[in-house]
Amino acid sequence: ADAALLDWLRATHGPEARLVHHTTALLAGLLHQQGPKAAARQLSLHLAGSELTLLVLGAQVEFCNVFAVSTPEDVVYYTILAMQELGLSPDQDAVTVWGELTSDSGTFALLATYVRHLRFGNRPFGLHYSYRLNELAENRYFDLFSLAFCD
Repeated sequence: ADAALLDWLRATHGPEARLVHHTTALLAGLLHQQGPKAAARQLSLHLAGSELTLLVLGAQVEFCNVFAVSTPEDVVYYTILAMQELGLSPDQDAVTVWGELTSDSGTFALLATYVRHLRFGNRPFGLHYSYRLNELAENRYFDLFSLAFCD
């Protein structure tokens, strides 16, 4: 990272402050949601701006990658490709959606034509949220809230 940014971060938030990649927070939050028991393999999809992050968790992290996307078709393409490569079925396996997708978006509608079991994720449990966040969809800012679980 840029030295000036790190200097500002440490001056503002103390010497223990550090930068983490958004996938670090996503993984920490998903592992927190999963708990200590190994869950069935599942694909999580996080869309933020022009970045699509796909993660597959089961007993361990099996896949984590970030793709540059510019169209709804890009989102569908990378999602289906990852599912096929990892032996997941768009007709049978659930996909949890996080980030900026909404149920009335064109991207979600197109994705729903190819992936049968789409569901929106919830905020990380175990944290206290302001009532002001009630207006936001539960799947928004999961990576930001999950920073609380990064060591």
